[in-house]
Amino acid sequence: MIVVSSCDNLGSTKIKNLVDFTKKLEVEEPKNRFFSTGKEDPLKDYQGSSYNVSKRSIIAQPAIAKKVMYNVDKEGYVSAFSLEEKKLLWTKNIVGPGLNRVFSSGGILFSDGLLYVTYGTRNLVILDAANGNEVIRKEFPDILRTKPVMVNDRLLLAQTVSNQLVAYDTKASKLVWMHEGGLEIISSKNHVSPTINNGNVLVSYSSGEVVYLNATKGEELWRYSLTNTIDIGTPSFDPAVIVTAPIIDGNFVYFATSNGKIVKLDLKDGKELWVKNAQDIQSMAMHDQNLIVTNNARQVAILSTSNGRVNWIGNLSSVKERSAKKLKPAFFLKPFVVKNGDNYIVNVISLNGQLYQFKTDDSKKPSEGKLSNDPVISNIGKDIKYYWISCCNGAMHLISSKRVSF
Repeated sequence: MIVVSSCDNLGSTKIKNLVDFTKKLEVEEPKNRFFSTGKEDPLKDYQGSSYNVSKRSIIAQPAIAKKVMYNVDKEGYVSAFSLEEKKLLWTKNIVGPGLNRVFSSGGILFSDGLLYVTYGTRNLVILDAANGNEVIRKEFPDILRTKPVMVNDRLLLAQTVSNQLVAYDTKASKLVWMHEGGLEIISSKNHVSPTINNGNVLVSYSSGEVVYLNATKGEELWRYSLTNTIDIGTPSFDPAVIVTAPIIDGNFVYFATSNGKIVKLDLKDGKELWVKNAQDIQSMAMHDQNLIVTNNARQVAILSTSNGRVNWIGNLSSVKERSAKKLKPAFFLKPFVVKNGDNYIVNVISLNGQLYQFKTDDSKKPSEGKLSNDPVISNIGKDIKYYWISCCNGAMHLISSKRVSF
């Protein structure tokens, strides 16, 4: 008998083999005006100068603080790159000698001069951000795949693959409390980090549960099921989990799930306000009370936050690509909106380095201008996994497996 408790290659991914497998969204309530605010286009002054940040492929979104980018790679090396000096400051091996293993998931958090690093093992490693020296490491009950989060200046939360949320006192170096979700025999590779909000934490378990807890005490405030029925103890190769980082706006939270839903909940009691059937959502953002989502059908759509109905759809492909026999799959990062004069642009970056820009009609007044359904497409790099827009100068940073461009 073989019992599989966790495997990186089981469970759904965000991209299916064929785009045609994904049911397309359709416009339900057409709308013209969507945006009233927006920052200047960060790509306007983009130079595209590229620098190495790691010798090996990074496995998690970098942490950026005080003009330094920190990352963890597939062989367990943590590196610091100065965005100001444009050079590597230090690199440390946190795995230790003698272990020849490739890691595929983890996370890195900067807080109060320290780095909190996970890399797909049971260990949380704490480093001095100034030089990479190890301060301490803590072994958790099970594997940590996501980025830990800080509740306050000493309480850290980390989630294991076996549906445990663990609170760790970083000053006293001890576990404070642990919350456990329902049993799931096979864990999913799709995990989002816990989300902190006003002293509470929202966590998604692969048992199909979303739980809202008091972050300092671990007390459960409410629980929401992502599925209508849960067969406890039945193996599932497609666990229901949250697949986009939850968006919290006031008393509400929005997220997309692996079982084809976009959900709006009331944070006070976990009450479901609306649910939209939407397959294979890859990324989601909010701008001016509009939800902007991308999906595996190569669409970008704007949904109303009040009722979840689709107001607009854009094609994440060219006319030529759509005329081909089969449209190739693509992965899209979180959309963002910028302002250019009196007009607005919805931007979507794909993993293959293409930028899709949907612009309002320049011939119309801002209040009348319609977003185009077909994008202006340009190449901005290859293998883009993440992007970061500086809050200080608005500069755009594009991050690939080993390099950063800005």
